[in-house]
Amino acid sequence: RGIPQGSPISPLLANMYMRRFVLAWKKLGLQRSLGSRIVTYADDLVILCKRGKAEEALSRLREIMSKLKLTVNEEKTRICKVPEGEFDFLGFTFGRM
Repeated sequence: RGIPQGSPISPLLANMYMRRFVLAWKKLGLQRSLGSRIVTYADDLVILCKRGKAEEALSRLREIMSKLKLTVNEEKTRICKVPEGEFDFLGFTFGRM
């Protein structure tokens, strides 16, 4: 059921749903209250936020995604404190090198 991954329409659908997520994030005022910025590319995203706000950001991410009937890949999802830690996004490693 649905569109198989790798289909030409797949990135378009991913961008449409990610746009809904970003608009909900902004409408709920989370950009301001968490001091956050969202970076998206198709179905991948990174949420950058102020220290001490990551747990709340992750909780709100799960909440909004659930309302959109989307699932969060828990194997890839984690909190990373930069510059102490590092993370990979779109083939690049971010952190102190």
